[in-house]
Amino acid sequence: MSLWDTPVPGRVAPGNPASGSRQPGGGQFFVVLSKTSRVRDYCIVVIGSAPLEEAPDSADFASRASGLIGLGARHFDRGVRTYYYALAATAWFLHPILFMISTVWVTGVLIRREFRSRARAVLMSGSG
Repeated sequence: MSLWDTPVPGRVAPGNPASGSRQPGGGQFFVVLSKTSRVRDYCIVVIGSAPLEEAPDSADFASRASGLIGLGARHFDRGVRTYYYALAATAWFLHPILFMISTVWVTGVLIRREFRSRARAVLMSGSG
């Protein structure tokens, strides 16, 4: 168990074993974002070592490669969200109400960017 996984009494948050969540919490998201760089490098190596289309194991290779790329994208997304919420958390130094307002604002921005963006609309329509 690392320092980031150590339960804090009274804290029920992502990453705390008491919350039942398996997502990393607190500062561990920054570590996850740094892992993105390592996974990206693995993806580059995997793409460079891709077998020819006629190879018998090309379908299995493609499945494993797509899983690795998806893992890297998930780490990156979680890390970027952490920066957004970290900026909102700095409002705590000014006033607790400002902290609450900025957290709700950041949540709204993230919802709009993830579920109401033009890029998502293009992906969901299946056309470019």
